[in-house]
Amino acid sequence: AAAEMNDSLNGSNSTKAIAQELERLEARFAAEFPQNLCFTDISFRRVCEKLPDRAAIVEYFFALDADSMTGRSDTGDSMKLDIFITAKRNGIARLEYLKLEGGEQIMEQAMAFNRILQNADDPSADGEKAHLRKALYHRLLAPVLPFLDGISELYLAPDDALCNVPFEILYTDDSGLLQDRFRVCRLVCGRDLLFYDDAPSGGSCFILGDPDYESERGEIADSHVRGAKISMEPVADLPFSGIEAARIGRHCRSRIYSGHAATKYALQDALPCRVIHLATHGLFDEEMETDSLYSSHLVFAGYNKWVQNKTESEYCGNGVLTADEISRMDLKKTELVVLSACRSGLGDTSYGSIRGLLSAFSAAGARWIVSHMWNANDFATSILMDAFYDAWMNRGYEVPDALQYARNYLKNATIETLCRNGWFDLPDNGRFSAAIRRDAAAMRDLPADVKPFEDECFWGGFTVHK
Repeated sequence: AAAEMNDSLNGSNSTKAIAQELERLEARFAAEFPQNLCFTDISFRRVCEKLPDRAAIVEYFFALDADSMTGRSDTGDSMKLDIFITAKRNGIARLEYLKLEGGEQIMEQAMAFNRILQNADDPSADGEKAHLRKALYHRLLAPVLPFLDGISELYLAPDDALCNVPFEILYTDDSGLLQDRFRVCRLVCGRDLLFYDDAPSGGSCFILGDPDYESERGEIADSHVRGAKISMEPVADLPFSGIEAARIGRHCRSRIYSGHAATKYALQDALPCRVIHLATHGLFDEEMETDSLYSSHLVFAGYNKWVQNKTESEYCGNGVLTADEISRMDLKKTELVVLSACRSGLGDTSYGSIRGLLSAFSAAGARWIVSHMWNANDFATSILMDAFYDAWMNRGYEVPDALQYARNYLKNATIETLCRNGWFDLPDNGRFSAAIRRDAAAMRDLPADVKPFEDECFWGGFTVHK
């Protein structure tokens, strides 16, 4: 309609002609608009009704600071950070508002903290990471916490660069982790609570892990993380993701897709599903040089063959599932999506909203999404995911509680615990290289009380979104 209007008004600037054309297009739109549609009542009152008791929503919004523009601010920072806190106790919801000056500085600190987390192997940045962690805690959480007395469930709705900040692991020397004080879940904004009623009942589970990327393994180094560069390079196998899929398949009593069967077409053909678990490589353009709807993607069987030869097979296609493709899937009957992949929880905020794999699955209709914000260690992730599904499927935990249980399990797991649960009994299936077997054997021989995955780099990047 807009194109028709441009064509019809080309060469004519008269107000009368514009008004007539608008009336014609409005009449056409009214005639073609679907009838009897039901729209969700979006209001603050409805959000408060949906908010559980002893729960709070904390929404962050960056905006231009009028005081700084008129010279009434001392900071010289043109941005402010508005924080809206809606807390519900004893059936009564109350809204609080906070204004923080220095929005530009907060945004810069958030981006710097995220960059350090993406390069966790660099010990030279440990001092700066500690400084930024405390600074962000004091700016983002310390002003909010006095309004959260009596609250046990916390919904966070960050804005812009804050979307890529792991609030759950912000702390000071004497504060403790946020995730240890509240059940933490993320939203895009508070109104998201209006679009989720009862969880989908029944349905199948789609469990995928250790795809056969059809690579020439002699030319590719062993991978210990579930990510690859955005430059369309061949990716390495993820053998522990096969063990992960097998264990989750037992928890869910479901078939698993691995090897040649782990194709993107298998996922698309399996819909609708109650659960979708994808243990594979995730790719995100950290430099944001390309549109993240197309550059953010998951990798499936056949990917290396397509990268090397630029030819698609009838069975595997190109082995790539982009955020754009995901956003056009129908996942309204999907209760849970788990992206057991690197950087699957990151988003590009340069378009005024977050865009990436996470937002794509959300747009497709998934109710809960578990994802990861930085490089995911293959071995550690498999252990965490096994614990997560044990808590969710077998112990009856809600998704946020199950993830917190799994994070704590991995953090506190000793060598003795891992041996007892068979994690060093690697199958002789040709998927584990000699180097991976040597590393696993060396870990197994550590003292029994050692906690090999105690560092937050192994568990701190997992988040849950609703």
